[in-house]
Amino acid sequence: TLAEQDFLLRLQQVFDRYCIEKKWIVLEVTESVKSVEGMNLLSLIDSIRAVGFSISIDDFGVDFANLSLFSLANFDELKLDKVLVDSIATNQKAQLVIESIVAICRKMNIGVVAEGVETEEQFHLLRQNGCNQAQGYLFSKPIPVVEYEEKYIPVPVGLSKNGARDT
Repeated sequence: TLAEQDFLLRLQQVFDRYCIEKKWIVLEVTESVKSVEGMNLLSLIDSIRAVGFSISIDDFGVDFANLSLFSLANFDELKLDKVLVDSIATNQKAQLVIESIVAICRKMNIGVVAEGVETEEQFHLLRQNGCNQAQGYLFSKPIPVVEYEEKYIPVPVGLSKNGARDT
């Protein structure tokens, strides 16, 4: 999808049609898109950010993380892959790598999210190493939008779940 010629135009049309504020959306790009023929990842990231969207580099730490991304790409968020998070409690090197990545990102004003957090110990070690954002089964399994809305979006006083006024 990212490699399609009119990707940015179509994306902008969706936002215009539904009046969504761009600040609420983060587009996740994996490093694997670099291998898509005819696509310049750095140029694409710059173009997406130029029209007001935030970019997250997803699955960082899978295979061989490309450290040149830090010096070449302009992105807003880095998502540490579950592979790094899985061993944080048992692998001192994993802790040092995560701590270093978080420190680099902080200096460059890049947010860091740890993916795949499943235990309190992992979450504690991530926070101890400077990573303050996390996602994973520790917090919730993936759930349908309807269930999310029922569980996490408060109903204003005086309205029922279906939006009707309570009498």
